[in-house]
Amino acid sequence: MAFEFEIKELVCSESIDGFENIIVTVNYNAVKDGVSIPGSLGLTSPNESAFKPFEEITEELVIGWLESSLNLEEIEFALDCEIAYKMDVIVSKPLPWL
Repeated sequence: MAFEFEIKELVCSESIDGFENIIVTVNYNAVKDGVSIPGSLGLTSPNESAFKPFEEITEELVIGWLESSLNLEEIEFALDCEIAYKMDVIVSKPLPWL
């Protein structure tokens, strides 16, 4: 993977299925060569064996959720397309017949 994730926000619910402070959405930016594409990942309700209290959540853990849940090739392709687009010099020229 030739890009990085920047975690922008963790959206939480106060209580779900007896658990408190549950992360329900991860908002992130995928970043490569100065280009950034925003995204979000909705999470399912936790099960008891996988639950971690909010205070124990680390950036590495959240990035692991993103890497295991998202199509990384698709994200990298989108970033590469955006980089190529920004590298092209696009100018508006007057019509040649005017």
